[in-house]
Formats: sequence, C-alpha cells, structure tokens
Amino acid sequence: MQTKAREIEMRRTPGTRWPCGICISRGWLDPAIALAIFALALAAYNATLTPSLSYQSADGNELATVCYTLGLAHSTGYPLYTCFGKLFTFIPVGDIAHRTNLMPAVLGAAAVALLYLIMLTITNRRLPSAFTALLFAFSDTF
Repeated sequence: MQTKAREIEMRRTPGTRWPCGICISRGWLDPAIALAIFALALAAYNATLTPSLSYQSADGNELATVCYTLGLAHSTGYPLYTCFGKLFTFIPVGDIAHRTNLMPAVLGAAAVALLYLIMLTITNRRLPSAFTALLFAFSDTF
C-alpha cells in the first residue's frame, strides 16, 4: 500500500525519476530541444538528398520502384522498408523517388532526436546530450 502511495506522489511531482531512471515529466524545454535537433538534422539530410533516381545506385532505384508498386525487392524483400516507403509515396512533394528517398532522412532525424532524449535520461544534462546527438547525426558512420 505504501508503494502505491509513493507511486502516485511521484506522478504528481514534475521532473521526478522512477527507480529505473525514466523521467516522468521535464516540462516543455526538452521536447523543444529534441524537435529542434530533429529539424536541424532533417534540414541537413534533405539538402543532401538525391532528388530523383540516381545512376550511381542501382539498389536505390530498385527500392524506390518497389515501394511505389508494392513489389518484391531482391533476396530478403525488405518488407518493412517497402511498407514505410509506400506511406511516404503519398506525401505530395517532388516525384516518387524523392519521396522514398525522404523516408530514411525523416527516420534518421527521428533517431537523432530519440538519441538526445535517451542521453538526457542517462546523463540528465542538456548540453552534452545535444552535442552527442548532433555528433552522431553528422558523423560519417551514420
């Protein structure tokens, strides 16, 4: 009974942590920073995006076509990529290849914003968390 009362009290107090380390409520600043990191990464990824089909990547052309037609790509078929890609073909921006190329940019920017929130939960410090997320966003390996 006492743990239930403590749990209810922890829910009412903003910024408190559960024993497992998950923060209940931090206010509006941290989601705003995560959204800004998402927008910055998405702007950079969109600026370097292939606007249409490319002669340099045969796989990219095939995957863009497969997403639009809901066909089957080589070997494994990439079913999750194909389903998400089909959703992105409905966005009214550019041609079909640009829309399917936009999908990894949006998902990558979302991963960077999520990394910021994860690092913020671990370290409880905004600046190192934002620096880590942006360093990850613009690294060569990502």
